[in-house]
Amino acid sequence: MPAEWVLVDSALHAYSMISVPLYDTLGPDAVDYICNHAELTAVACSAAVAPVLLQALPNCPKLRLLVSERGRVWSCVREWL
Repeated sequence: MPAEWVLVDSALHAYSMISVPLYDTLGPDAVDYICNHAELTAVACSAAVAPVLLQALPNCPKLRLLVSERGRVWSCVREWL
């Protein structure tokens, strides 16, 4: 998602928000730690990484929005866990 990532990152900077990278090679434990440590409330990711994030959701109580490429948006993720 290189072009999409640039757009998301640019939008974050435009609104003085901080971008926290979650690399494709990270496992669910590392994703849990980073999401909780940074208190992430939203994540934009590629479709390939979405399954790892979905595994981490039960351990990331502040995460509320997961946006994936190809226009797929999962919002209010807590409702369907």
